[in-house]
Amino acid sequence: MGWNRVQITRAAKAGAAADYAAFEAIGLSEMEHARVLDVGCFDGFNTYLKFAPYAGVARVVGVDPLPEAVAEAAARTAGDARFSFACSTFEDYEPEAGERFDLVYFSHVLQHLPDPQAALSKACRLLVPGGFVVVKTTDDAAKLSYPDPEQVMRRLFDLYERHVLPNTPHTACTDRCNGEKCYTLMRRAGLGNVAVRQ
Repeated sequence: MGWNRVQITRAAKAGAAADYAAFEAIGLSEMEHARVLDVGCFDGFNTYLKFAPYAGVARVVGVDPLPEAVAEAAARTAGDARFSFACSTFEDYEPEAGERFDLVYFSHVLQHLPDPQAALSKACRLLVPGGFVVVKTTDDAAKLSYPDPEQVMRRLFDLYERHVLPNTPHTACTDRCNGEKCYTLMRRAGLGNVAVRQ
């Protein structure tokens, strides 16, 4: 977990403007009493950074399977009663009786889940009517070098896929081509009006 914290924090800061733009596009700043589910909240840094500024957000639930990360997230947001955290995989997470959300947010998480289609379908079931799912993901398959007559990049990623991804717990299920599939996955989950931004 330690080696990843710096990267995750850096990615949260670097991607903040894109996230805020996505939240503005769905009208989060105009919502009142909004409920947010942050899937894969890790240590809560990104969760707090992204949702604390919105006065209309009444409740934020972060879900992560790492107990130490959830404990850090709870400590980080202890002064803000709007935030709570559950130590659970998204697959096993069950909200409080009947609770539904205005926004389900996946930040660099969907590509690591064992079944992204099932996760998006579950996210849809957890939405209030008219709610939103926001997914931030990457498409590592687009990483290439050209010209590359000796296929160095392809060979490098083949090694990475064989020896690193499957042997690291949080990347064991990673789909490096998730980005190109995301639109279709969201439509199949039943989401309408899907917009993709780069």
